[in-house]
Amino acid sequence: MKPRMVTVLMIICVLLLVLCPALAENKYDLPISLTPGCKPNPACYTDMGYQDDSLTVRMEKLRLPRTTVDLAWIKVKSPTQLRTAVYGEPGSIYNSEPGGLVRSYNAVVAVNGDKLTERKHGLIYRMGVMLQQTASPEKDTLFIDENGDFHAFVNSDPKAMAKFLKEGHKIINSFCFGPAMVIDGKAQTILDYDFERLAEAPRTIICQVGPLEYLFVEIEGRSQNSKGMTMQDAANYVATLGVQTAYNLDGGNSSIMFFNRKYFDEHYSGSERPMSDIVYVCSAVDPKTWE
Repeated sequence: MKPRMVTVLMIICVLLLVLCPALAENKYDLPISLTPGCKPNPACYTDMGYQDDSLTVRMEKLRLPRTTVDLAWIKVKSPTQLRTAVYGEPGSIYNSEPGGLVRSYNAVVAVNGDKLTERKHGLIYRMGVMLQQTASPEKDTLFIDENGDFHAFVNSDPKAMAKFLKEGHKIINSFCFGPAMVIDGKAQTILDYDFERLAEAPRTIICQVGPLEYLFVEIEGRSQNSKGMTMQDAANYVATLGVQTAYNLDGGNSSIMFFNRKYFDEHYSGSERPMSDIVYVCSAVDPKTWE
């Protein structure tokens, strides 16, 4: 074999060694659409976690002096495993009980969304589908892009959002509730914002820790032993958890976390508050491999 041909073959082999791990991960990509994730394997659950070839979830329940905090630490193999679901067809969304949505979409862990049916203003995307296109300078916006990365825009800064799009990114999911609580690892100062800023209340916060690593946070309330947190206290707290970006979703009686199709909030009782949407993670392992 000629030396030049040997060199070419060596280069090809090296490229394959480098590219194969990335190519192998593509098998976990799910459709960018408002469709369910893969059915989770019941054998992969423990009392406080879930693990299969595509997904790792570790649950924690922490007792703080004035409240209880529920944490879901998440690692996925594909950004498409971080998903949203809504009730009804786009354009005709309505509210219903979140438990049915969790079960229908095969969520391993899920939290409430931002109750988009009540957002009169805001740029709203769900799984690549634009549902509303009016940004509000009074609210912070969160984009989740094609890589599963979080981008928080304080006061829905139009120049910053335009720059994001010029860089070639796609908006897969976006939220207009807020506020942004952590940006670049630093807690934000929340001086003026709607949604009971100063009240000690239940909160739901979604966070990015790193590439394809996330944290769902539910700050419980509804009991004498768990009062909830103000927005500023919540921002200061999640910043201590090592997250890069954190964004507040609907709270109060809407704040809820599901794990393995059940409530993870031990104080939640009674009928479910109607909701329009959830944020969830799912398995990307074909059930045919284990059923």
